[in-house]
Amino acid sequence: MREFAAEEKVPLVDQWAMSKQLWTTLGDKVNSAFGDQTHLSGYGGYLLAKVVVTGIKRNVPALAKYMVDDFTEIDTANPDGPAGLSSPAGGTGIPPQGRGGRGAAAPKGGRGN
Repeated sequence: MREFAAEEKVPLVDQWAMSKQLWTTLGDKVNSAFGDQTHLSGYGGYLLAKVVVTGIKRNVPALAKYMVDDFTEIDTANPDGPAGLSSPAGGTGIPPQGRGGRGAAAPKGGRGN
């Protein structure tokens, strides 16, 4: 991926490298960024969004010019703590049955078949 971006002279937001640094920095507190072992919590989503936007700001000037002026880049070696972050109405913003009011379709034959 990095080689391709360099060869093609296209911008790259290396989310993998930045998030790896972030999760390593969190150490024993990494679980605070996940709602379970797979899905991000609100705090984890906030951190990962900051990773992506920071990558765009640093590497994709054509898009960065559309960002708000007061955006603060993430320092993956010293990330913001979860204090002061909240979700609207205490939720994730995603309806319980899935995005857009539609539930996820189970494969034919039901789950686990």
